[in-house]
Order: sequence, then C-alpha cells, then structure tokens
Amino acid sequence: AYAFTKTGSTFKSLDLINTVLIKAKSGTITDKEIQWAKKSLNNGFIFSFLEPRKIALQQMKLEYDQLPDNYLLSYRDKIENVKAQDISRVAATYLDENNRIFLILGDTKGFGTPLTSIGKPVIINPAD
Repeated sequence: AYAFTKTGSTFKSLDLINTVLIKAKSGTITDKEIQWAKKSLNNGFIFSFLEPRKIALQQMKLEYDQLPDNYLLSYRDKIENVKAQDISRVAATYLDENNRIFLILGDTKGFGTPLTSIGKPVIINPAD
C-alpha cells in the first residue's frame, strides 16, 4: 500500500492504511467498501493508456511480471470477480503484521509523533 499526503498527515495516513490492512486480514471489509474499490480501480484503469509512455509502462510491467498477453483484456473482469472471501484469504496469507516495513519519505520534522503501532522508526538522513 502507498499514499501521497501532506507532511503533517503522514502518520494519520499510515494509521488509515494499517486499519485497512487489519480489516482485510480479519475479514471485516464491507461489501460497500469492496464495491468502492472495484469502481475506483476500474474507473482509473483507462488512465493507464492515455499516453504512449504509459502504454509502454503497462507492456513492460506485463513482461516483468510474466503475465499472459491477454492479461489487460481480462483485468477489469477479474477485478469485478473479487469477493470478500478472496481478500480475507490472501490477506491472511500475505499480511503479517509483525513483518511489515514502512518507508516514509519527507521532512521528518513535520511528521509529528510516530505511531506506537508501527514500532520505533529508523530515520535515514540523506547526505547534504
């Protein structure tokens, strides 16, 4: 998961992402939330093909991920077929709360107090 946000809302956004991941794993995502996500993904799909560089990027992703040539043709149908049980099953397999890694980029002075739920942050300052 990722988010682009204002510096001051960094940890609020991270908390929201954590909440969604926990809900996915516990099977408490609602049908309304799933329908919203499907609609968002499918409506945004067309924007992946508006420019030649975006089309090239999609083709590179297909090759890199070793997906079948017809993957993009069936993408929207696959999204529509996702069920709450699918999300819970995959989340239970891959979303281990103890092995999550968070990479947060930005002005650390503006982040505020780190969430205790993500552990103690390791701050890396780039060389000036």
